[in-house]
Amino acid sequence: MADQLPLGEAATAAAWSSGGTAVDAAAPVMAFVSHAKAAAADGLTLAEFAELLVALVRTAMQVVNVFPVEGQAKKAFVVSSAGMLFDHVADHLIPAYVWPVWLIVRPWARVVTLALASGTVEALLPTVRTAA
Repeated sequence: MADQLPLGEAATAAAWSSGGTAVDAAAPVMAFVSHAKAAAADGLTLAEFAELLVALVRTAMQVVNVFPVEGQAKKAFVVSSAGMLFDHVADHLIPAYVWPVWLIVRPWARVVTLALASGTVEALLPTVRTAA
């Protein structure tokens, strides 16, 4: 599913070819989340969500890699992008009959997702740096 989304190194390079700003940094991430939301409209499995999460983290890392800011600021941007993905598509994971439980568990699941995204940043960092 993530490979169907129109983002990656080429889109990132195009977004930054004229020198990017913070607004430009959010544009590829917002486009990714928008396409993920459209793709998840008919439902989403946990494996598909995980694939989307890793693809978004990789894309956001490529986007912020060109900014001359400290690593913690870059990581915060990537993790907040993962939070945005969770906010927009996680509800598509849950069947209707589990919805009352989901409303209770959702905040905890978001925290876990952000922690996983933070760990994914650390795991993908060598890969993204060698690709750049």
